[in-house]
Amino acid sequence: KGAASVVRVRLAEGFAEGEEDRAWERSLEARLRQRIQQAEAAPVGRMIAMEDAEAERLLAAFYAANCLEREPGQKYQCQIPFKGVNKVFKGPEFVKKHLWNKHAARVMDELYLMAYLMDPERPRDAPPGADGRDDALAPAGTKR
Repeated sequence: KGAASVVRVRLAEGFAEGEEDRAWERSLEARLRQRIQQAEAAPVGRMIAMEDAEAERLLAAFYAANCLEREPGQKYQCQIPFKGVNKVFKGPEFVKKHLWNKHAARVMDELYLMAYLMDPERPRDAPPGADGRDDALAPAGTKR
């Protein structure tokens, strides 16, 4: 029962790290660095702060849908149950804070969905007839 010791693996005689290993390591580091930069540059990756203006704009409808005014100007209720209870707050800003603190997964899901829907480069359905099929040849009474 003493201090932990570190055992170093003995390498086989004649083992030397070759240029191939160093090239692989450099390419791995370059790929990881590129993925980290892409993740930091992604719009959703930057808007995880509650105070971010873009996140605020995208989540405005989510906040409105989940904040019910119980007594005009006095009490506001979160519509998402937390531990089986819908909490009541003194102001809508407290409901927003509660949503970020207790329902962060739902807020982030909504944020990702809104960012996806607002993305001009997102995949879209092909316009009718773009697939090369002629709807005039479809059997009567069917739609594609």
